[in-house]
Amino acid sequence: RRKRAELQEQLETMTQQLDNNNHDHKQQLTALEQKFFEEKIRLQKEANRRIEELASKAHSEAISNLDERTRSIYRENAAMVDALSLHMSEEQSLRKQKE
Repeated sequence: RRKRAELQEQLETMTQQLDNNNHDHKQQLTALEQKFFEEKIRLQKEANRRIEELASKAHSEAISNLDERTRSIYRENAAMVDALSLHMSEEQSLRKQKE
């Protein structure tokens, strides 16, 4: 009888310890989940900020390249106008020679 009472008491103690361990584990798990979600949100904000920075930088570079490209096209157009004038004058010269 005495041994049975001791075993019963040990069982209750172990059951209580198991319940305490489960409770502590759940608290730790909840804390880790909270930390995970906070870190996830922080990383998402950081990623969004970096994307905005990169988009802004790309936009600025595109505008500066567009300005350079516009100047380049203007120079090409001026060269083409000169070449066209030369070809037209040569054509007129050839027509006069043909007549």
